[in-house]
Amino acid sequence: MASGIGQDALAELRGCVLYTSGEFGGVMSYRLSFRSSAPKDSALELFEDVKMTSGSTAVEWILQHPHLPVLYAFPCFWKPMTKVKTSEARCGEVVVLSINSETGLLQQRSSSSSLGRQPCAAVCSPDGTSLAVAHYLDGCIALFPLDGE
Repeated sequence: MASGIGQDALAELRGCVLYTSGEFGGVMSYRLSFRSSAPKDSALELFEDVKMTSGSTAVEWILQHPHLPVLYAFPCFWKPMTKVKTSEARCGEVVVLSINSETGLLQQRSSSSSLGRQPCAAVCSPDGTSLAVAHYLDGCIALFPLDGE
């Protein structure tokens, strides 16, 4: 741990949730906790592993909506380290997950095609009304309107 950073600095993060790509195209949720008063005893504890669409190999990107308790996850269906023809690759997906404000648990609300192959980056507009998704295999950029829910 860096010099000068102590328990007080980490205390603000206690209970914070970190969402990350899990194995086989899932989203894993971790919560920062402390086992004692020493900063070195802090830990990320896995508390949820949400499976995505059957057949997905990875979640390439996870993005939180700027104003709503919503995550956008982007599973893809390609196999790393193998040659894939763009025309043969399955389109990626946009999966919308709601975040329970009390527990941090996720619930899948909807999913749809990401309109390209292997989504690799995404961004919400600052006002939260649109979502742009870039794709690696075909270079496509898709723009989705968001309805505020």
